[in-house]
Amino acid sequence: MAKKRHEGDLKRLLSQSFTVDAAKLPEWYGTVFSLPWYRVYTLNIDDLALAVQRRFSLPRVLNSVSATTGKLR
Repeated sequence: MAKKRHEGDLKRLLSQSFTVDAAKLPEWYGTVFSLPWYRVYTLNIDDLALAVQRRFSLPRVLNSVSATTGKLR
């Protein structure tokens, strides 16, 4: 219903809700994302991983795989 009646407002709300400001991330995100994880499974609806990569110098590039497309992001 919201998409039909207020598509622009809905897009803005979702973008504001699920976009992470890299400059505001606490330091511990850099530590956690730098750990030697073999593989991590999450349900990501935000852009946290991208924000962490922008903010911190990680020892390796994060590779996300979409379950809906099977492609790397």
